[in-house]
Amino acid sequence: MAAEHFTTHYGFVVDYLAEALRELRKQNFTEGLDRHFSVGSHLNARDAKSVRKTVAGLLKLLHPDKEFSRDELREYLELAIEGRRRVKEQLKKMGSLSTTR
Repeated sequence: MAAEHFTTHYGFVVDYLAEALRELRKQNFTEGLDRHFSVGSHLNARDAKSVRKTVAGLLKLLHPDKEFSRDELREYLELAIEGRRRVKEQLKKMGSLSTTR
């Protein structure tokens, strides 16, 4: 490949990926979660929304064809719940730091 064939700017791959991801934003991937699982009453509305959006995002990235198993969905749900738990722990720590100053 000659040097004149390379670009110093974004190329086709990035543009194509950005367009594909933009199109995926329009699609609803939460119906798979709703079909197999319910987030339960132990999560408040804000936490449930966050978990649902995280699972939907993982499904969009890993299964854009909407072909996934119940076990895969369970794994993504567990990851999302764990991620939300960690966010809440950090928020509590940050809150206690600001009140001690």
